[in-house]
Amino acid sequence: MENAVVSAAVIAARAEATPGIAAARVPLLAGPRWFRARVRVLLDPGNQSAHPLARLSAGALDEARRSLAPLSVDLYGAWASGPRRERRAW
Repeated sequence: MENAVVSAAVIAARAEATPGIAAARVPLLAGPRWFRARVRVLLDPGNQSAHPLARLSAGALDEARRSLAPLSVDLYGAWASGPRRERRAW
């Protein structure tokens, strides 16, 4: 389970490094052969485009899938552009 904690911190740090993303939280559940992450991001204020989410999916999330292979990885996403405006994605 220690690897799950490290992986959650790494995924969150990579997500926050993505341009257009202000903050990220990544609770991570792990079993013996699987990981499940719920990625929640807060977009930078005034950012109305889907580009940060596409960059996040193609960058940090793909990197997480590759690094945890051959384990099964399920990623669930949600984002918000302001308080109480969360939307689900990928």
